[in-house]
Amino acid sequence: MKRYVLLTVVLCITSLLNAQSDAFKAYAEFKESMFNEYNGFREKANRLYAEELKNSYGKYKALPAIPEPDDDLLPIVIDEEKLNEMNEDRVITIDEMLLWEKPLPQPLPISPIDEVPYPYGEENVPFEFYGTEASVRFNVSQGFSLETCDANCISAAWNRLSSCVYNNTLADCIAIRDTLQLCDWAYLNMLFAMAEACTRDKNSATMLAAYLYCQSGYQMRLGHDENDELVLLYGSQHTIYDNSYFSFDGVMFYPFNAEGKELGVYDVSYPNETPMSLLLSKEQKLAVAMSEPRILASSRYPELIVSSCVNRNMIDFYASYPSSCINGNFMTRWAMYANAPMDASARASIYPAFAAALSDCNELEGVERLLNWVQTAFKYGYDNEVWGDDRAFFPEETLIYPFSDCEDRAILFSRLVRDLYDLDVALIFYPNHLATAVKFSCDVPGDCIMVGEERFVVCDPTNGSSPVGKTMIGKDNSEAIAIMLE
Repeated sequence: MKRYVLLTVVLCITSLLNAQSDAFKAYAEFKESMFNEYNGFREKANRLYAEELKNSYGKYKALPAIPEPDDDLLPIVIDEEKLNEMNEDRVITIDEMLLWEKPLPQPLPISPIDEVPYPYGEENVPFEFYGTEASVRFNVSQGFSLETCDANCISAAWNRLSSCVYNNTLADCIAIRDTLQLCDWAYLNMLFAMAEACTRDKNSATMLAAYLYCQSGYQMRLGHDENDELVLLYGSQHTIYDNSYFSFDGVMFYPFNAEGKELGVYDVSYPNETPMSLLLSKEQKLAVAMSEPRILASSRYPELIVSSCVNRNMIDFYASYPSSCINGNFMTRWAMYANAPMDASARASIYPAFAAALSDCNELEGVERLLNWVQTAFKYGYDNEVWGDDRAFFPEETLIYPFSDCEDRAILFSRLVRDLYDLDVALIFYPNHLATAVKFSCDVPGDCIMVGEERFVVCDPTNGSSPVGKTMIGKDNSEAIAIMLE
């Protein structure tokens, strides 16, 4: 009887293991078939794309650049005696405001990238962008070059690039983007730096970068100028100022590191292509090269003195960043700068000093001191006198450059208040002036604006050394527009 029971148990276990084995085998076969289907889809898409390149050529004239609005205004300096004279609180209801939309996830390839194990002739090619060193696997033995910019040559080059030979390169590029949290603009610049390190001439580098950019999920077009120099045109979700552009299917395409009033363009779309976003929602993890210290002190609160250092690689990155806006509304450009997170190295440089100087302050006192620090630690200067045109600053740029104006100070102050006190802040736009307003968690007297049921107290970082709750003379809050920040 015991033998019978034991045999029955053994048979049941064997049957169960066989069933599991069949299930695992079926799942593995399903997974492999899906992977092959994905790869087949990408191979087919690239084959069709290469074929369409032969029949999509046309000459197009660039549309004129949209100039960046000039909103400079020299602030009115108020007598110190009048600054402490608090008038009756003015409560203004804001009817017009701009709400901030969170950016969408970054694009991905249309199918998983099938990496090639131990390919013959592949090496790690090092390169550098914005002072940051990186490397990718690249098949040096086969190399890559583009002979001419005619349709047949471009098509053949695309077919060659879309073979598995460059899969590892593509996988490495996407891994660098994700590891360093590169925004779309930084990623495109990284691809060009990488492509220049892997090729011998400009056209070959542009072709390689364009292919990898497209395969990463981004929208682009290929073109060439009258000198037969290849140009990558990147589609943008946002209007970019002071750059001529081409329009295809209602999307603005901008030449990358190139100019041309007229280009020959291969107008071919790729499946699921996504235009570039110029929103900076994550900290860019570039290599750190700190600037020399800059001493910045508040005139009213001498204990609030900060030795500021910033990452020069980030400053170089910001200097290259296109000035843009959302849906053609120029006021949104300030939110794009203000919502960018401050670099970790800059935070480590200044935030401990703020924490120490503000440790004994309540919320209002702390924001009051931050406001005076931003008002008095920096020298005011017109953008057009310093830079030749209007130019908003990211927060770290105000910390390093010798001059700043109202928009730069409003952006920096909004970042400090949100980071140090976790309070909601709105940028307040008046004609030719930008200030801020803070939603305190306690009752604070002074001028304020009502956004729905929420009360934001005016804080003007350019208004002399005025206190919290004081609107600049000559500015009417009833004309203000609130720009809500993250």
